[in-house]
Amino acid sequence: MAEVSEHLTRGNNIAARALLGLAKDGRGTRSSLFFCPECTSEQMSAHSSSWWQTKHMWPAINICQRHDCLLVQVKDELLQRSSADFFLAHELDSSCLTQAPDATSSQKPLLKSIANWATSLADQIDNGLDESALRYTYLLGAKHHGWLALDGSLRLKALQESFLSECSTLASFPAFHFIKDATGVNGGFLGSIFRQYPGRRHPSKHLVLMNFLFAEPEAFFDNYATVQAAIANDGPQGAKKLLTTSSQQLVQLLEQSGHSVSAAAGILNIPPGEALAHLNRRTDVSRVRRPHIVGTPREKQLRDMLLEGENRSEIARVLSLRPAFIKDYLAQHPELKVQWETAHATKETEKHRARLLAVLNAHPGMPIKTIRRLPQNGFQWLYNNDREWLQEILPAIWKR
Repeated sequence: MAEVSEHLTRGNNIAARALLGLAKDGRGTRSSLFFCPECTSEQMSAHSSSWWQTKHMWPAINICQRHDCLLVQVKDELLQRSSADFFLAHELDSSCLTQAPDATSSQKPLLKSIANWATSLADQIDNGLDESALRYTYLLGAKHHGWLALDGSLRLKALQESFLSECSTLASFPAFHFIKDATGVNGGFLGSIFRQYPGRRHPSKHLVLMNFLFAEPEAFFDNYATVQAAIANDGPQGAKKLLTTSSQQLVQLLEQSGHSVSAAAGILNIPPGEALAHLNRRTDVSRVRRPHIVGTPREKQLRDMLLEGENRSEIARVLSLRPAFIKDYLAQHPELKVQWETAHATKETEKHRARLLAVLNAHPGMPIKTIRRLPQNGFQWLYNNDREWLQEILPAIWKR
């Protein structure tokens, strides 16, 4: 204030304008103006005047972090006035202001979180962020969430669905209409940032993405520093290696530790099918192909359970097999299939006979129509598959 007063006293308007951030063409400002009504009220009470706060003008800040209320925007046409008509927030009436949007209960926490990100970036970044390092940092954040394949490629669809589930509520807020674009086939601004299409993106897009990928700014800065160090040591290839560490660990578990693909996938907490598909695409990995079932103790367990007539779904559950595998196995062993069908039929017959006898003993004299409505009565299965025995047990129901 002292510097501005001194320049004005000397008639040095150019220097005063520069300090005040006023445009040379005479307009008051080219930037949209926002203010917090609560801040303005406090300023008036304490100093009988108000002033604009630059942090309320930062991209993606739509809420006062101190008072937890939405910022009010000055109408754009007011910005065209000459800087000679310099005005302050407390001097504006409702005709000069745009109608503030209502924030829902689900929007407010997101608005506050994104505003905190803007403040953190403003406090900790002096010379901006390197665009290439920033992209790899985002990919590293996606990797921590499981949205990268083993080869480092982005699972955009999975990321897109999760992003929309968490952030789509902001799409109706004026400053975040760009979120609607993320519903597109290519992921809208998400796809353009991750694929590094030419062009610079609005800071709000980056802030929304940072808030989505990282739990807090410190996590982002740690990952960004890791990426920067990798690029400094090995160039872009160094950053790419950060994205494929799971692939490297998978190969080490196979070649050095002798694990099977399934065991290695379990250690790395990735689906075995994904690990196998990744390895099948590579020709530089040597691995021993172990029998999964045939030729192992599990095959003997399978045959024993089949010979006992166990239900195929129960066998699949106990031995962690696909039901389709058991079906195919029986088709390849026709003699075993006949034995299983005989044993299974006997087992099912005994089970349903026991059920019906138990119901009859528990409800003597109850009409058969009522018994058939009781749970686990066994009657219908016996009627379809063991009618001769049923006639012996309940001869009366066959007489009309």
